[in-house]
Amino acid sequence: MLKKLKSLTIIIFLFIVLFYAMLNSNLVIEDVLESLNLFIGKLFPAMFFFYTLSDLLINYGFVTILESIFDQLFLRLFHISGMSSFIVIMSMLSGFPSGAKYITTFLEKKLITRDLAHYLLTFTHFSNPLFIMGTISFLFSKRVAVIVLICHYLSNFILAFLIRPKKVILEEKSTLTRVKRDSFSTTLANSFITSSKILLLILGNTIFFYTISDILTHSIDNHLIQTLIYGIFDLTKGIVSLNELNITLFFKLLLIISFLSFGGISVHFQVKEVIAKEKLNYRYFLLGRISSLAISTILLVILFTIRVI
Repeated sequence: MLKKLKSLTIIIFLFIVLFYAMLNSNLVIEDVLESLNLFIGKLFPAMFFFYTLSDLLINYGFVTILESIFDQLFLRLFHISGMSSFIVIMSMLSGFPSGAKYITTFLEKKLITRDLAHYLLTFTHFSNPLFIMGTISFLFSKRVAVIVLICHYLSNFILAFLIRPKKVILEEKSTLTRVKRDSFSTTLANSFITSSKILLLILGNTIFFYTISDILTHSIDNHLIQTLIYGIFDLTKGIVSLNELNITLFFKLLLIISFLSFGGISVHFQVKEVIAKEKLNYRYFLLGRISSLAISTILLVILFTIRVI
């Protein structure tokens, strides 16, 4: 019964959107072009190289090098081996939803266990540092961008520490298998294909939810409500639209951190699609986003209280 009601609700919503889009086709075309330019100008350059490079590094055994470097640190802080450091580091450099992508890849190659995959899924949600330092520095200042970066990244690591496994997880070491490697040209071509698939998924979600958010806010004159809807569906558009709001800096930063920590519906759909391949439980990611949002908010309040900003 609930499934039928859910399906009916989705059908009604999509039909309303379709009807509205037919009456405002120019708006839809403009939104698609804007979101496409956003993807080509900001998302694709930042992600494609990192995704391709990380896939090559995984295939050529760089994971074991990082494991030897970070093993003791990760064992003491998070009760997991240093092998997971590759997922954490590359997800920080690439930006979401790369954490889910690397977790799925490691699980597929039997480098980590399913329990460890769920644990990593809760906190490896990092915005691309180039996006934070570039966009937020442009909208506000470099100092504000650094504060946002600290709150966003530190909240995830605090969460990782608070919910770390009670017992040290070492099973993933024994599951590491030797794989016969193809030639570099073949491996590179496969990495291109793998990166293109995930980027195509991101492109589709970006265009769809960017357009949906604009359709929903087209008849709304309240800038705050518009910004909230933008941020809920597509965090990039939500953050950019903050510049038009007449509110204090604290509340602007609170909204930025909220959008980044939660990720937006677009990011959630991307993650759900990525982890579906290995049938990982999306609930871990959702609970992680809610917890990270609470922690990052507390960090922001502390920084304002001690007048860091």
